[in-house]
Order: sequence, then C-alpha cells, then structure tokens
Amino acid sequence: MEGEFIASEALDWSIGFFGFAFAGTPKWRIFLWRAITNVLPTITNLVKRRVEIPNVCPACGVLEEDVMHILCNCVYARRVWNISQLQIPNFGDHDFMQWVELWLGNSATSAGFIKDQICGILYEIWRARNMAIWDLALPSPLHLCVSFHHIWAAWSSTTAHSRTAVSPPTATLPQSVTEHPAMQLPQDTVVCSTDAGFYGSQHAPTFNFYIRNLDSVFVAEANGPLSCPYDPS
Repeated sequence: MEGEFIASEALDWSIGFFGFAFAGTPKWRIFLWRAITNVLPTITNLVKRRVEIPNVCPACGVLEEDVMHILCNCVYARRVWNISQLQIPNFGDHDFMQWVELWLGNSATSAGFIKDQICGILYEIWRARNMAIWDLALPSPLHLCVSFHHIWAAWSSTTAHSRTAVSPPTATLPQSVTEHPAMQLPQDTVVCSTDAGFYGSQHAPTFNFYIRNLDSVFVAEANGPLSCPYDPS
C-alpha cells in the first residue's frame, strides 16, 4: 500500500542515519519505524488521544503502557529477552529511541544478523501484546521465543537463495529451550502469522493470517474486513 511504501522510505532514511544495513522483513522494518516515532497505539498514546480506557499494561497488568515499557521494561518483555539470549544493551533509564540507537550503532550486534533478530523479537512482543488485548490470551515468553525461532529459520531459508553474501544463520536459543523434552512443541503444532492494516481508498481495516506447520509447509490462509475502532495493527 502507498502508506506502507512511504513508511518504509522514512525508515530507510532513519536507519541510514544510524548507519545500519537492515535485512529484516518489510513488516519488521515498518514496525521498528513506528515504534521509534512513537506512533504505535499503546495505551498511553490512546489516552493522549482522549480514549477513555485504563492505562494498565495488558502484559503485566501493573504499570502504565508506553513503547519502552511494553517492548523492554515490562516483566513479560524482560523474560522474553532473557530466554532469547540476544546481545542487547541494558534498558537503564533510556527512552525507546535512545535504546534503539545503542544497539543499532553497536558493532558487537552486527554479526549473525543479531540486529534483525532483535527487531523480530520486538515485533513478536508487540503481537503478543495485541493477543492479550483482543484475544485475552498471552503466549508464554518461552513459547514466543520458540515460535520466533521457527519463523526466523523459515525466513532465513527462503531468502538464502537470493543472497550473494553469507546467508542469515538460524536464530539460536538456549539448549535447554530447544532440546529439553518437556519444552518441545508437539509434532502437530502449527505456527500462525497474523497481520492487519488499512486497505483501499476508504482505508478499511482488514486482517490476514497464514498458518504453516513446524516444517514451514502451508496449511491455511484467510483475509477479510475487520471491525476495529482503533489502529488494527
């Protein structure tokens, strides 16, 4: 869509300013740009727009929700980052823009497409947050990381053939996560990727989901109109 193209261009400019060559999916690129510019529909932002709802984080149910809290400081997000074992800077007293600048400009996170994986985890935390709001179901931090492990592996394998440089390696998880029998996902487990946005000249809210098994084999897909008074994504 035209709006996504403009957002992608703006993100390219922002990332170029940081000197960061980003190889993630367009969806991750646009999400990161929206988070950096603080236009995500967090509860804090909705309250500022005079939406009368309690400002309580849907993940922890304790503190107010802004971008830095839901993606980094929330106890739920911290557990996700701990399980992922990605090399990220300390959250400290930074706002989200400052924290992003730290890992975008850190050469230590350049190897192994770690920056791409950080952005992917950020996106998955936001999706989990939306599930807590709309479906009243929050995936465990472990399940989120295992799911992202498969998403990253599938994305890496589908993009490897188009790269002349070294292909992105599969995201790694602690051995206790990937090999412990009690933590293995059942063989009939499926992975569902969802998305939403505005379509057409009337900007009608729409949804889409794509289901595949753990071997990334297509299972089902659907899309259609969505009844949503706020930002559908």
